[in-house]
Amino acid sequence: MNADLLLEIGIEEMPAAEIPDLMQQVHSKAAVLLKDHRLVYDRIKVLSTPRRLSLICYNLSEIQSVMTEEIKGPPVAVAFDAHNNPTAAATGFATSHGKRVSDLLRQKMGGKEYLVLHRALPQLATSVVLTSLLPELIVSIRAGKSMRWDSSGLEFVRPIRWIVCLYGNAIIPFTVGRDGLASSNCTRGHRFANDIKLSSVDEYEARLAEQLVIVDPQMRYQRVQKAIAAVEEREGVTSIANDELIAHIVHSTEYPTAILGKFPVEFLSLPREVISTTLYEEGKFITFTCGDKFSTYFLGFRNGPEESYGIVKAGYERAVQARLRDSQFFFAEDTKRTLAEWTYQLRAVIYEERIGSLWEKVARIRRLAGEIAQRNKQPNLDDIDRAAFLCKSDLVTKMVREFPVLQGTMGKIYARCAGEKESVACAIEDQYRPRFKGDALPVNEIGVVLSLADKLDTVVCAISIGEEPTGSRDPYGIRRQANGMIRLILEQEIDINLFVLLTDLNELYASITDQRSLDGVLRFLSDRLEQILLHEYGLTYDVVNCILAESNMAGSVMNQGNFYRILAKGKALVNARNSEGFDSLVIAFARVRNITKGYKTRQFDPQLFIEAEEKELWREYLKAAGQIKRLTEEKDYCGVIGYLIGLRGPIDRFFDKVLVMTDDKTQRSNRLAFLTNLSDLFFNIGDLSTITVDTNS
Repeated sequence: MNADLLLEIGIEEMPAAEIPDLMQQVHSKAAVLLKDHRLVYDRIKVLSTPRRLSLICYNLSEIQSVMTEEIKGPPVAVAFDAHNNPTAAATGFATSHGKRVSDLLRQKMGGKEYLVLHRALPQLATSVVLTSLLPELIVSIRAGKSMRWDSSGLEFVRPIRWIVCLYGNAIIPFTVGRDGLASSNCTRGHRFANDIKLSSVDEYEARLAEQLVIVDPQMRYQRVQKAIAAVEEREGVTSIANDELIAHIVHSTEYPTAILGKFPVEFLSLPREVISTTLYEEGKFITFTCGDKFSTYFLGFRNGPEESYGIVKAGYERAVQARLRDSQFFFAEDTKRTLAEWTYQLRAVIYEERIGSLWEKVARIRRLAGEIAQRNKQPNLDDIDRAAFLCKSDLVTKMVREFPVLQGTMGKIYARCAGEKESVACAIEDQYRPRFKGDALPVNEIGVVLSLADKLDTVVCAISIGEEPTGSRDPYGIRRQANGMIRLILEQEIDINLFVLLTDLNELYASITDQRSLDGVLRFLSDRLEQILLHEYGLTYDVVNCILAESNMAGSVMNQGNFYRILAKGKALVNARNSEGFDSLVIAFARVRNITKGYKTRQFDPQLFIEAEEKELWREYLKAAGQIKRLTEEKDYCGVIGYLIGLRGPIDRFFDKVLVMTDDKTQRSNRLAFLTNLSDLFFNIGDLSTITVDTNS
C-alpha cells in the first residue's frame, strides 16, 4: 500500500543564507533519485528550520514500477551461419543471460539487424530501495562552505546530529558515515523544548509545532508579515523591510516571536541610512517610518515563545541604544573633516599589493571618467572630476570602517555636509550601482560616468594580475562588475568604444606588477557581452555571431568595443529578418565572404573592370558607401541594412557573369580586392554569412 515518506536531517544551526539553496537541492536531487529508482509519487514538499532539512514525499508507491530492459546482442549476420544455425556468438549471448536463442528477438538499429533481449527488471519494495537511496541523497547535498566535524567522513554545512526516516508508520533503517549515524523516528523540538518520538508521517508538523518548531518556512514568513502588519496598523507607521531581511528572520528562527522596542528620540538626528544599518547589523531589526520622518520604533524577533516580563525587550533596547550611541560618535568624528580631507588618507590604504593604493585607484578613475565624459561629449567635466576625486574617500571614515555596507552612502551624506553639489554627492553613492542583477541604475549622468569608470578599472586591474574568473572562482567579483558595466552601457545608451579607450590609456596600468596583456581584458568583456546579449536580450546565436564577428581589416577587434552600437546592430537584424529580400542578401553576402575570407589586399583599380556586371556593382557600391557611412554615424542600422539589401541584385549578377578566380592574375587580384572592400561595407553590421536562412523558401 502506498504511503508518505518523511526524511529529516537534523543539523546544528545553519547559516540562514544557505538554507534556500539547500532546500532546492533536496527537492531536485530527491526527484531525480526517485525517478531513477522507479518510485512513483504525487508530490514532494521540502521544509526547513535552522536545525533541520525535511523532505516529505506524498503517496510514494510501495514497490518499484515495471520496467523492461533492452539488451543489445551480436549482429544477426554474425549470430547465424549460412544455414541459419546459431553460432557461438548467439548461443553465448543467450546463455550469459539465462535464455535460449529462441527467446531472442531481431531488431534493426542504425541500418543493421541485431539480436536483442527484452528482460523485465526486478521490482523491489520501496522500503528496500530507500535504505540505499536516502544515504546517497544526504551525502550528495553540498553547501557553499562545508565542514567536517569528526571521523565519520561526512561533510555538510554544519554537523549532522540526528536523522528521522519514516515510510508511513515504519522506520526505514539506514546509516550514514563511517561512524554509522542511524535513522530513527525520534526528532527534536525547539532547543529549549522536548524531543519527539513520531509514530507516523502525518503527525510530523503538528507534533513539532507543540514543541515550538514551525517547520514550514512559509508559515514562519506569514507569521513575520502578520507581526509587521500589526505594528503598522497599531502605531500608524510603515515598515522598512526588504525581502532579504525578512528571509533572514524566517530562516534563522524556528518559532519567530515579535518584540516591539523603541530607541530615544535624540538618535533621530542621525541620517536614516545610519539608523537602519545600525539596527540591521545589531540584530536584524525592522525599522519604520511615520510619514516622511523616521520612527523610533523597531521590531525584533526572538526564537521562542512570548515572554511576559519584558526582559528580552529591555535587552534589545539597551543593545540598540548602545550601538546608536557608537554610530552617533562615528558620525560626529567623521564630520569634523570634510570629505576632501579624508581623501588624502587613501594614500596609506593598499587596494591590492600588486596594484597599489586606493589613492592610485582614484587617480585612474579620474582619468577614465574624464576620458569617458569627453568622448561622450558631456559638458559637466569639472563636476565629474570632483566626484571621481571624492568617490572613495568615505572608505577611510570611522562609520564605513564599522559598517562597510554604507560605502558610497556615507560618501553622499558627508559630501552634502561639506557643501558639495547635490549631483556630485549622489554620484558618489551611484558609483556602486548596479550592484547586482536587477539593481537600480545611477540617477544622473555624473553617476553613470563614475560607475562605468570604477567598474572598468576594477575589471582591468583584476585581469591584469591574472585574476580572471575560472568556473565558480571569482575572488574580485569581476563577473558582477563587468555585467553591471555592460548593463549600464546598454541601458543608458553610452556611445563609447571601450577597447579603443583602454588601448589609448593602457599606460595607466603600467605600474602593475607582472601586468598581463590587454588582450585578456578585451576577450573577457566580449565574452560577458555575448552572454548578456544571448540570455538577457534574447538575441539568437546566429545574430550574436554576426554582430561580434571580426572582419579582415587590421584592428578589426577594436570595432567590437562599442557595446551599445553592437546591440543596436543586433536589434536592427532582428527587425530586418522578416523583410523582403533579407534572406537573399545573406546568401549573396556569403558568396562575397567565402571568396574573400583571409584576403587582406584592398587596393584595386576600377579602370581594370571589363564586364558590365562588375562595373554595375562598382557604381552601386559607390552610391551605397557614402549613405552607409552617414547612417552608421547616425546609428541608423536599419537604414544601413536597407542599403545593403539594395546591393543583392548587383552582387548576384556579378557572380553569375564574372569569373573572379580567372587565370589572369591582374584581373583576379583586382576583383578580389574590390570584393574585400565590398565585404568591409557589410561589416558595418557584421558577418551576415553567419545568419541562418531558409534556403528552401
